[in-house]
Amino acid sequence: MTDDCMAYGLRIHTRIPLPQTLAWNGSAGRPPDLEIDRGSVPEQLPDLVRHTPFVQVSADGRLRFAIDGVLSVLIENGRRITVDTALPDDAPDLPSMLLGPALGMVFHQRGLTPLHGSCLALRGQAVVIAGPSGAGKSTLAAALLAQGHRLLADDLAIFETAADGRLLVVPGYPQQRLWRGALEALAITPGRPIRSAARLGKFERRVPELFYPEPLPLAAICHLSEADPSNPPGVSLLTGVEAFEATRRNIYRFHIAAHLTAIPDMLHRVAGIVRLPQYRVRRPGNFTDLTAFAAAMPAALGLGSEAR
Repeated sequence: MTDDCMAYGLRIHTRIPLPQTLAWNGSAGRPPDLEIDRGSVPEQLPDLVRHTPFVQVSADGRLRFAIDGVLSVLIENGRRITVDTALPDDAPDLPSMLLGPALGMVFHQRGLTPLHGSCLALRGQAVVIAGPSGAGKSTLAAALLAQGHRLLADDLAIFETAADGRLLVVPGYPQQRLWRGALEALAITPGRPIRSAARLGKFERRVPELFYPEPLPLAAICHLSEADPSNPPGVSLLTGVEAFEATRRNIYRFHIAAHLTAIPDMLHRVAGIVRLPQYRVRRPGNFTDLTAFAAAMPAALGLGSEAR
């Protein structure tokens, strides 16, 4: 049994080690928000409202997802994750799945609206770089970290509302996941592969010295577009319906989340997020120009020169 850890403000009691996270440092008397354990996961949930080869959602909101021959995971009530696998505790697949897709679904079950994005502390405020898988969120975030900014979270943007009504971004854990090409271009030494099949080409990057461990007020959301030779890199403001739709599209696993939470509630939360500045960001298509682009981003987003 490992000590309790924390991520995104949750106290996590887990029997599967999650070395990427930080040790729980809150009240010793606070009960765990989430429990993770090994156990048996049924082949099929009853009363399915969504059924694909990889994901099942039951009418009571339980979710099962699986990677054939590797593991199956059951997520219940936003409070419990059961993992059925023959993989050893130190297999990289386990934290990759638990701190990514499983945790994203936990937040949906808990009535929150996570965005698919990397989160950074830029000049005393939080900026989310949102976008689909493969758009380059972590790569741009790594270029910003090289400028002296700090990481809040790598793959999920989780929000909470402060007492004064401001929307805050909650810190996750001090790790990025980067493709080999990005690591080589940015001269970063790769950690271990995020999956046992190293051919996937994505690796861990631990950054405890670059991690910002406290919630920060959200300043802006940058919706990342793929590099396009016909359109130069740049940052442009999004407003109205365009901003709303960009945010809705970047809800983490929206097609699954739609079965786990009330859509009107989700869209109401999106409307609250869209109150803050939204930008379309098209990053350079080559790594040579990425450093200069990252250096110019805070000013392009209208952020001041406060301490990083």
